[in-house]
Amino acid sequence: MKKVMMLLRSTIVILCFFLVMAGNANAALVVDQYNIKNGWIGAYPLDGDTEDAVGQLFTPSQSNLAAVDVWLGEGGSVYLNIRENWIDGDIICTTESLSGTDDYVTFDIDPDVWLTVENSYVIEVVWSSGETKVRKDNSGDDYYTRGGFLSNGGYSSGCDMLFRTYYDDEASPVPVPAAVWLLGSGLLGLIGFRRKGQCR
Repeated sequence: MKKVMMLLRSTIVILCFFLVMAGNANAALVVDQYNIKNGWIGAYPLDGDTEDAVGQLFTPSQSNLAAVDVWLGEGGSVYLNIRENWIDGDIICTTESLSGTDDYVTFDIDPDVWLTVENSYVIEVVWSSGETKVRKDNSGDDYYTRGGFLSNGGYSSGCDMLFRTYYDDEASPVPVPAAVWLLGSGLLGLIGFRRKGQCR
């Protein structure tokens, strides 16, 4: 019986090891969607005095979302909601709160969020404390064509937040069926081993 328990524990440890390795092998971030500083730069203040939802509509070309950059003015802090379809859509992810630096601020998404390619999603910027600003630009002919800026209950195509979304080109969903098969085969082997020992 002690040998059976030792083998069972070994099987579980090996299974956990492979699952952890599968989850930690995701480190190669690549830009998917973005809008950079091309034209006139404006700002939308975030200071807690307004309840207007502010965000950027985007359309992913990759299925996993690993991080988001948003250009924030120096000062207060915000967090992001990733929403489906529109500014009032279902929230599928909420990030930690980070402070503005008058530069791009990177919001990590861990674990990665799995999106449907070519569907619409919104990066909602939510005020947390202090006072900061969301940077945006009107880029003329060179604007982000797969979304637009959302504020004051309205939508602006050709006026976008300065943002970048990242996907992990090494990420893949954890292969649960394979993991279950591995555990199941180990348990079956242990059962066979135990029965063989009992027949002696």
